[in-house]
Amino acid sequence: MTNALKTFVIGFGRYWPLFLPALSTPLLLALCLGIGEAYFGLRYASHGAWRDLWLQLAGAYAFVLLSRRPLPFLLLQFIFMAFLFFGNAAKTAFHGVPLTVDDIYAADELFGVLHVGQKAVVLGVAIAFVVLFLGNLKFRRTAVVAVLAGAGTVLSPEGTALRMARVLDGLYWHSVWDHRGNLVSRGVSLHTLMEATRYLAANRPAPGHDAVADALAGLSGGWQPADRVSTGPPGRNVHMILLESFWDPSVLSKAGFNRRPLDPRFDRLWKAAGSSSALVPVFGGYTANAEFESLCAFPVSEEGVKFERRLRNDVPCLPRFLSGLGYTTLVSHPNVAGFWNRTNAYRRIGFQTYWSIDHFETDDMNLDFLADASLYRQVAARIKPLLDSGDPVFNYVVTYFGHWDYPLNDQRPAVIRSRSQVPEVPSFANTVYYKSKELMDYIKTLQVLDPEGIIVAFGDHLPFLGENFGGYAESGLLTEHFSDFTPEMFWLSHQTPLLIIDGRRGPVPVGELPLYRLPGVILALLGIEDKGILDLAAGAADWTLRPLPDLLLAKDGQGRLQLCLTQTQTGPCRTPMQWLAWVSVLGDDLFAGRQSSIKSPLRPISPPTHNILLTNTP
Repeated sequence: MTNALKTFVIGFGRYWPLFLPALSTPLLLALCLGIGEAYFGLRYASHGAWRDLWLQLAGAYAFVLLSRRPLPFLLLQFIFMAFLFFGNAAKTAFHGVPLTVDDIYAADELFGVLHVGQKAVVLGVAIAFVVLFLGNLKFRRTAVVAVLAGAGTVLSPEGTALRMARVLDGLYWHSVWDHRGNLVSRGVSLHTLMEATRYLAANRPAPGHDAVADALAGLSGGWQPADRVSTGPPGRNVHMILLESFWDPSVLSKAGFNRRPLDPRFDRLWKAAGSSSALVPVFGGYTANAEFESLCAFPVSEEGVKFERRLRNDVPCLPRFLSGLGYTTLVSHPNVAGFWNRTNAYRRIGFQTYWSIDHFETDDMNLDFLADASLYRQVAARIKPLLDSGDPVFNYVVTYFGHWDYPLNDQRPAVIRSRSQVPEVPSFANTVYYKSKELMDYIKTLQVLDPEGIIVAFGDHLPFLGENFGGYAESGLLTEHFSDFTPEMFWLSHQTPLLIIDGRRGPVPVGELPLYRLPGVILALLGIEDKGILDLAAGAADWTLRPLPDLLLAKDGQGRLQLCLTQTQTGPCRTPMQWLAWVSVLGDDLFAGRQSSIKSPLRPISPPTHNILLTNTP
């Protein structure tokens, strides 16, 4: 060995922690980015890639302080970066959204669907990582103390994670809608850090047994709804339709429409139902929160998307409840599968089958949105064998057509004219015309296929009609800012049409129904008295309660409306706020806690009984 080579070897053995990360990190990053783009079509913004370089480099130097030898360090770095980059690229390609912390809870289900060879590879890589990590771990006191201090700071209960999340959101671009865009703009490393802090910020301790017992006792003392009781045959099918941005724009007095936007058949049917309305938890977006309430019978009273943040347990929501009674439970939504974490959330609340956009023929698109007519036609064809079999079905459909900015294809020419100065007003009016028309065609089909079936249709939220509530403010329905809303404006801004058809008995008037009470109404129509958790949050018959982030709208039996702030515990708000406190405790326990309020362990949901239903397959 020459002296120069000997010097290099000695120097490498002594100083490799200084220069090896600087060499390995950019090379591995280039490899991961190249494979991600070549095989998964995921290309990051240039600033996102640079952020990845600096953050991965910082992480590599932190990790090298805990490493004994260079080769295991390189292998561990490669495994870590491959998981981070390829995992995000693969999930984005197949499910439309990147990895989330919540996917950890679904790891066992993902592992269960792998083939034997794939399982062996995954297990082998995981075991190799653990063995390499432990075998190469070097306890340097400074590094260990730094890691523990950092972890303790992030996980501390004083809200450190929440402050970090707010700071990072302020510094870097964040969209609650565009998860893929977040990933591409930020880069994998920063995106993972930001999503982890946001997830930790949503954490709070699970309520204790005593708090849960007090809440159960409080809610069992007269807080019961006056739901209609079934007069139909048992075991009927339930067809629930959540309609994207479905609302009656005819109340816009300054819009000057040339005709009523809603289909006349819907108008007649809705009038026969007393023009009932759903009191929804959101305005202009966050469809998944309306889904949560309509399926799980608990209100959403916090910022954020319930499916993404505080739904971590398997819960006996309406789909799981009906599955336990022998129902086949299926959901159809022509969006990417993972949007709003639906893949995980639908499984946890008990759906056996989930048909997303990859399972539908995209034969009638309005820009990026499958037309309701096509969605309904394909769903009806799929459920007909089930309906013919006589086995009960819970058929839940979430439409996507009707999403802002309300595009229409050539098959749907504009028929509604408007004098409004807000462009979204005539666009939405024409969209809702076709949505109501196609809904009525679907209802007619269902009534032929299933005359005794219960049909429920409702809007998830009011539409976006321009900045600063442009279309609403133009007609004087709302002001330009939330801070200037009156209680009546808040109430109006959370009301959407609700239609319930009780089989051959026809429409059911339910008045103003908070959306979280809908499952209880459905079970009452089915003649089911013991509703499990689905009537715990029903509220009192003489109060109509609509929780919202930081406030509660409460209407008493005389129609008097109170706006209660979360800190208000006196006067007319005392009773409603006590109800909200009890419901919040039980919600935390059920959906993210120890589930002390469930008397018996949950039974696994039954698999589909028909070969035509294969979960998550076209």
